[in-house]
Amino acid sequence: MLRPHLIKWLALTALLFGAICSSALMTFDGGWWKQNLIGHIPWALMPYALLLAILLAARSFRIDPSAQRVLTWGVIVIALAGPFLYFDTLFIHVDAQGGLAMLMVAVIQVGVALLIIIAALLWQWRSKRTATKARFLVGSLSDRDKSLKNSKKVV
Repeated sequence: MLRPHLIKWLALTALLFGAICSSALMTFDGGWWKQNLIGHIPWALMPYALLLAILLAARSFRIDPSAQRVLTWGVIVIALAGPFLYFDTLFIHVDAQGGLAMLMVAVIQVGVALLIIIAALLWQWRSKRTATKARFLVGSLSDRDKSLKNSKKVV
């Protein structure tokens, strides 16, 4: 198992690599420079801004370590899947609808990122719920034991 600080650096490296490759492949596929600078490159970088926000939020708030791992590995997979899908669309499966596919990669990345956020939030809620329930049960059992001891003393 990787250490947490190594996973953090791996996630940041994957984000940087994905953002650079995605913007480079979008520039290669797009038209002239102003059109790329205004529309295509920000569109390609949008999922990486969301992924960076997810990564920072996972580190900033008190999140269950297993949910934090799910978020971090999800960020790594989504960040590396983007350039792969761009490369696949441009060079491997060349088609007339490649331009539309290039625009949909960012939408797919954002959709999968939102699904991972929902999964991590459900995981967090489930782990807190079971921990609270266990704490409540332990507390109620100890209260019952105390009341039984007190009733034996009285009688």
